[in-house]
Amino acid sequence: MTTKHGVTPFVFLNVESTEQQVGTSRANKAEAAVVADAARKLLPNLPPGELAIITPYAAQACSP
Repeated sequence: MTTKHGVTPFVFLNVESTEQQVGTSRANKAEAAVVADAARKLLPNLPPGELAIITPYAAQACSP
């Protein structure tokens, strides 16, 4: 999605917490919870495919 000013919106959130080693990857349950909460609030107002969540850790992507 591009705004009327031609800018694609990105949000970076800093969550003060610690990461856990999960096999050869890492996860951070506090970060995952903050992102999941934000996504739940945004999704009802977005068309399908307009929200992407990026994480560098495979274990983080699989967090419940």
